[in-house]
Amino acid sequence: MRPDRVDAIRQAAEALAADPTGQDIAKHCNSFDEYLIFLTWNIYEALGELGPDTMVAEIQAGVNEAKSVCRIEYEAYLPKG
Repeated sequence: MRPDRVDAIRQAAEALAADPTGQDIAKHCNSFDEYLIFLTWNIYEALGELGPDTMVAEIQAGVNEAKSVCRIEYEAYLPKG
Protein backbone atom coordinates (compact mmCIF):
# COMPACT_ATOMS: atom_id res chain seq x y z
CA MET A 1 0.00 0.00 0.00
CA ARG A 2 1.01 3.58 -0.60
CA PRO A 3 0.77 5.67 2.58
CA ASP A 4 0.32 8.89 0.62
CA ARG A 5 -2.67 7.40 -1.19
CA VAL A 6 -4.19 6.13 2.07
CA ASP A 7 -3.78 9.59 3.61
CA ALA A 8 -5.38 11.26 0.59
CA ILE A 9 -8.34 8.89 0.86
CA ARG A 10 -8.65 9.63 4.59
CA GLN A 11 -8.71 13.34 3.83
CA ALA A 12 -11.28 12.83 1.08
CA ALA A 13 -13.54 10.80 3.37
CA GLU A 14 -13.36 13.43 6.10
CA ALA A 15 -14.05 16.22 3.62
CA LEU A 16 -16.98 14.35 2.07
CA ALA A 17 -18.46 13.70 5.52
CA ALA A 18 -18.40 17.45 6.28
CA ASP A 19 -19.63 18.42 2.80
CA PRO A 20 -23.34 19.06 2.08
CA THR A 21 -23.35 15.81 0.07
CA GLY A 22 -22.16 13.88 3.11
CA GLN A 23 -24.71 15.66 5.27
CA ASP A 24 -27.47 14.66 2.86
CA ILE A 25 -26.26 11.06 2.87
CA ALA A 26 -26.35 11.06 6.69
CA LYS A 27 -29.95 12.21 6.73
CA HIS A 28 -31.03 9.24 4.60
CA CYS A 29 -29.05 6.46 6.29
CA ASN A 30 -30.42 4.23 9.02
CA SER A 31 -27.06 3.49 10.62
CA PHE A 32 -23.46 4.63 10.75
CA ASP A 33 -22.41 1.47 8.90
CA GLU A 34 -24.79 2.27 6.04
CA TYR A 35 -23.48 5.85 6.00
CA LEU A 36 -19.88 4.63 5.82
CA ILE A 37 -20.76 2.32 2.93
CA PHE A 38 -22.22 5.24 0.96
CA LEU A 39 -19.18 7.44 1.68
CA THR A 40 -16.85 4.63 0.65
CA TRP A 41 -18.79 4.04 -2.55
CA ASN A 42 -18.61 7.73 -3.45
CA ILE A 43 -14.85 7.73 -2.95
CA TYR A 44 -14.49 4.49 -4.89
CA GLU A 45 -16.41 5.92 -7.85
CA ALA A 46 -14.32 9.12 -7.85
CA LEU A 47 -11.09 7.16 -7.73
CA GLY A 48 -12.22 5.04 -10.65
CA GLU A 49 -11.72 8.13 -12.77
CA LEU A 50 -8.91 9.90 -10.89
CA GLY A 51 -6.76 7.03 -9.68
CA PRO A 52 -7.71 3.80 -11.39
CA ASP A 53 -4.63 2.09 -9.96
CA THR A 54 -5.86 2.59 -6.37
CA MET A 55 -6.10 -0.69 -4.48
CA VAL A 56 -9.24 -1.62 -2.57
CA ALA A 57 -7.07 -2.10 0.54
CA GLU A 58 -5.95 1.54 0.25
CA ILE A 59 -9.56 2.69 0.13
CA GLN A 60 -10.46 0.53 3.12
CA ALA A 61 -7.46 1.77 5.11
CA GLY A 62 -8.14 5.43 4.30
CA VAL A 63 -11.82 5.23 5.19
CA ASN A 64 -10.98 3.30 8.36
CA GLU A 65 -8.60 6.07 9.43
CA ALA A 66 -11.39 8.62 8.86
CA LYS A 67 -14.03 6.71 10.86
CA SER A 68 -13.92 8.85 13.99
CA VAL A 69 -14.34 12.11 12.07
CA CYS A 70 -17.04 10.57 9.89
CA ARG A 71 -18.92 9.34 12.97
CA ILE A 72 -18.90 12.85 14.47
CA GLU A 73 -20.25 14.29 11.22
CA TYR A 74 -22.87 11.54 10.93
CA GLU A 75 -24.11 12.03 14.49
CA ALA A 76 -24.27 15.81 14.01
CA TYR A 77 -26.89 15.38 11.30
CA LEU A 78 -29.09 12.83 13.01
CA PRO A 79 -32.58 14.07 13.85
CA LYS A 80 -32.69 15.48 17.37
CA GLY A 81 -35.26 14.26 19.82
